[in-house]
Amino acid sequence: MSEVEKAANEEQALLSRPIEMVGAPWYRHPMAAAVLALLAIAIWGAQLALWRLPEPQLSARDREAALRYAMSQQVARIEDFRQQHQRLPQSLAEVAESYRGMSYVMLDSLRYRLTGSDAPLALSFHSDSSMKAFLGGSLMLIQEHKK
Repeated sequence: MSEVEKAANEEQALLSRPIEMVGAPWYRHPMAAAVLALLAIAIWGAQLALWRLPEPQLSARDREAALRYAMSQQVARIEDFRQQHQRLPQSLAEVAESYRGMSYVMLDSLRYRLTGSDAPLALSFHSDSSMKAFLGGSLMLIQEHKK
């Protein structure tokens, strides 16, 4: 074997050998990079979990308007049920969807009472009342906030 072939074989043997990271700084090791990446992701996730933006605080007037509007939507669902089934629902569970904090009482086959609460506020709507009177200026107040 010639010296050229011998040198080529030695160089090939050196190139095919895994790289040893003995003298390399700690941050050049692949495991250190993986650990640092996972640590960064964990810190980022913890920040998202801990630093949530506080929910905006509504005034008592705004909370009342929102409750009145939600109750009007629930009344519309009850009335839709009445038209489709020719009767009142026995409970809000029969209606497609119900809002949190609402309770329903069927007074007789034609009348019902819907109560909504958002502590400490509680409102009642009777089916023989006017929805327009119940809502009052709530819709205008909600529309102002959307602008």
